[in-house]
Amino acid sequence: MQVILRPAAAADIEDAISWYDRQRPALGTEFLEAVNAWWSPACMGAAIQSAGARVAEAQANSEPGS
Repeated sequence: MQVILRPAAAADIEDAISWYDRQRPALGTEFLEAVNAWWSPACMGAAIQSAGARVAEAQANSEPGS
């Protein structure tokens, strides 16, 4: 089965990761791990990890002193 992660869905996941991280540090990572566990890694893992990497990069660039 082929699963397509559309850009809007990837953006929703990125928004959710950011929201969870604002609630508690590293909660976004826990959310991402739960999403990855729910979807088949062969179908979704790379796309979800890519979304998470973009969020992590954006957060690192927005931290004071970076």
